[in-house]
Amino acid sequence: MNNAFFSMIIEKPLNSILSLIFISDLYLLILLAFLLLLIIYLVIQNYSFRKKINIEEKYFSAYMDNVKDSIFFKDKDCRFVRINKSTVEKFGVKSEKEIIGKTDFDLFANEHASAAYNDEIEIMRSGKPIIAAVETETWRDGRVTYVSTSKFPFYDNKNRVVGTFGVSRDITSLKLTEKALRQEKERSELIFNLVPSAVFTVDLEKRITSWNHRAEEITGYSAEEVLGKECILFSESPCKDHCGLFDGEIPKPIFHYDCEIITKAGYKRNITKSIELIRDVDGKVIGGIESFEDITEKLETDKVQRALYRISQAVNNFEDINDLYSEIHAIIIGLMPAENFYIAIYDEENNQLSFPYFVDQFDESPGIRKPGRGLTEYILRTGQNLLVDEELDNKLCEQGEIDVVGEPAKIWLGIALKADTKTFGVLVVQDYENPEIYGEKEKEILNFVSEQIASAILKKQTEKQILKYSEELKELNASKDKFFSIIAHDLKSPFTALLGYSEIIQSDYDTMDGSELREFTKNMHEVANSVYNLLENLLEWSRIQTGNKEYKPEKVELNEIVNNIFMLFEHLAISKKIELIKNFDLDITVEADKNMVNTVFRNLLSNAIKFTKVNGQIKISAEKIKDEVVVSVADSGIGMSEDDLNKLFRIDIHHTTIGTGQEKGTGLGLILCKELIEKNKGQIKVASKQNEGTTFTFNLPAGT
Repeated sequence: MNNAFFSMIIEKPLNSILSLIFISDLYLLILLAFLLLLIIYLVIQNYSFRKKINIEEKYFSAYMDNVKDSIFFKDKDCRFVRINKSTVEKFGVKSEKEIIGKTDFDLFANEHASAAYNDEIEIMRSGKPIIAAVETETWRDGRVTYVSTSKFPFYDNKNRVVGTFGVSRDITSLKLTEKALRQEKERSELIFNLVPSAVFTVDLEKRITSWNHRAEEITGYSAEEVLGKECILFSESPCKDHCGLFDGEIPKPIFHYDCEIITKAGYKRNITKSIELIRDVDGKVIGGIESFEDITEKLETDKVQRALYRISQAVNNFEDINDLYSEIHAIIIGLMPAENFYIAIYDEENNQLSFPYFVDQFDESPGIRKPGRGLTEYILRTGQNLLVDEELDNKLCEQGEIDVVGEPAKIWLGIALKADTKTFGVLVVQDYENPEIYGEKEKEILNFVSEQIASAILKKQTEKQILKYSEELKELNASKDKFFSIIAHDLKSPFTALLGYSEIIQSDYDTMDGSELREFTKNMHEVANSVYNLLENLLEWSRIQTGNKEYKPEKVELNEIVNNIFMLFEHLAISKKIELIKNFDLDITVEADKNMVNTVFRNLLSNAIKFTKVNGQIKISAEKIKDEVVVSVADSGIGMSEDDLNKLFRIDIHHTTIGTGQEKGTGLGLILCKELIEKNKGQIKVASKQNEGTTFTFNLPAGT
């Protein structure tokens, strides 16, 4: 039993081992078969992978060899380890081998090489790529090219950075084109801003897209203020109401269309503009362009030139100077508002200021007066043009330069009218409501036309004076002819009498007694005396007419003159028992020519004695009134009729009357008196009643 058990014990393990061996061999075979299959699979996979790798390598190589961009790989020392065909061509070598192992320092100038090296070192350090960076490549031979480069870190299978790779696209042509376009744009912008015209563009919605410097200067709006805004921002009617740019019925381009704009400051400006459409390459309208020029000054200059022409024409077209003044007013209204307008003229000889043309909504014309201290007189004194607002008006009043005359104006503009450098008048416009209506521009315009206006007024005044003098000369010549005829008759008559008396004496001398002879010689003396007085007055008058009678004013004592005249005619007065009376202050003096005044008194006293009856009286009176002395010579004589009074002082009418003592006159004495008084800046007049007497009154400047 034990043997059997033992045998059983021994047999079972052996069988187990054999079984185990068998099983192990089976597993081994299976394992070997699996390994074999795995090897076969791996071989097959490796073959496929390598085939795929080869295919991909071919694809990559094909891409590397055919892509136009430069592709390169570099190691950690930035040496080229692989490049594509385009890179080979870029560097101008025959094969890749000539580049492998080299760096950018071997191929480029230091400027680009350093920049590329620093970029690649930073990429390997940070692991961050550079995408589409524009690089300027400077070559050793001086060439410059431009590339758009992207660079990346290159990793090994353990994810370690072992280098870099990159792709570069040559953009030299693009950069040069961009540079050319940029230069062209700069040139265009330069031209755009330098052209003398304002230029701007708009889109289809009429919104401003560009705005040059000249447009800013004219309108006052900067580009920042107008870009994106509609162009009606500064337009004025009719442009504001209708824009012809996109009106299909209006053919383009449009040249020199005149309209108005409003500046940023609110001023109106006249412009002339030209417009055209902007189209794209396909001819489609995408906007418009407009240029305009400020013609405000040109229009104003044209208006002034037309005004000057009208003024020059008016001198010839209007015979009446008052019509000329009205035309000047109309011309000024064409240049500026001139509702209140006047012209003042100063007469220096008579020291009078007249207002021949005066239009005002408040004040009446001042007429003719002595100069005062108004603004008009201020310009006459200074010869300066003046723009006066309320502030300056008050200041001039406070300084005592002027006095307030008439209704105060809000603004007053006065321009001196001059002959050469001498001011003879003033041209004035004023406004009672708007202090801004006149400024320096209006002052400049009026000053510009004032010379022509002054010339026109002087010419018309001269023409008027010439016409007046011509008529006066005609009348004077006619009067003188008649006068000389009268004088010839007056001279002939006394000589006829003298010849008659002398002939009688000669033929009857032996038969004439003493009394007859005395009577004849007395008559001859009277006739000779009459002729002498006539010749003396005629000589004095002729000297005045020919200008040989020199006017020498001086301070003359009236009492001295009258005393001398009384002494001269004392015997005549006594013979007719006429009383000579003085009635004036003894210290009265006049500023006059002493000899001329003496002649006047001599003739007036001679006439007074001649026409005063026996026992009559003659009174000489004088009175100082302001700056003149009024003298009268009054007699109690026979007086004159109204008809006789109208004949006095006229050389064309011979008027003489026999005196109370049968005295004869020449009629020249009073004419001479009138000439002499007027020569001394005075006037003479006469008042008379028949059988009551006559009074001659004249005035002379008072002595100072």
